[in-house]
Amino acid sequence: MTVDEQAKLLDVLKNNEVRYSDIMLLSMFTGMRGGEVCALNVEDINLADKTIRVNKTISRGANGTAAVTETKTASGMRTLYIDDNVAEFLKGCIGDRTSGLLFVSSTGKPVTTNQVNYQYSNIMKKYDITDKNVEGKVDFHSLRHTYATRCIESGMPAKVLQRILGHSDISITLNVYCDCFEKYENQHLKTVSEYMKANNLQIA
Repeated sequence: MTVDEQAKLLDVLKNNEVRYSDIMLLSMFTGMRGGEVCALNVEDINLADKTIRVNKTISRGANGTAAVTETKTASGMRTLYIDDNVAEFLKGCIGDRTSGLLFVSSTGKPVTTNQVNYQYSNIMKKYDITDKNVEGKVDFHSLRHTYATRCIESGMPAKVLQRILGHSDISITLNVYCDCFEKYENQHLKTVSEYMKANNLQIA
């Protein structure tokens, strides 16, 4: 999503009764996969250190039920550092609990990514969040891509982003976000060029 689209969605999630909005918001501001967010335990959150321990995911179990399993790859197991804003948000999500799943359904069971995606698709349509003239699929997983895009736009190196997203290889990060990296590489090159020119360092 663009910055404007993200701001519009953020306003909707913060100011309306949207089921699973906390799950959507956490993905939007950490880049975690949907299954990773749904599998979080209260014990995985360390507010003192401002970290989230990612080591599980929600997958489809028997009869379509949600099952908590280990992350698909070793690189998926990681510790994410969060800022004060996200820490304060998580503090509200945890409340006075000390253990158990951070997010559960209305029946007290684990939430599946399909459940979240259903609600996500509904609010995207209801509040007309995205530009209909732009092609491409927009679903719950798009929040992860949106976070990664904002990281690149802010100048984050690809290697750092790879670790945050839990990609097993840097080539995955570079290939998925190739267009974003190229766009901001050109912007940085322009900044370097202006710096060289200001210091009378010109080849011609």
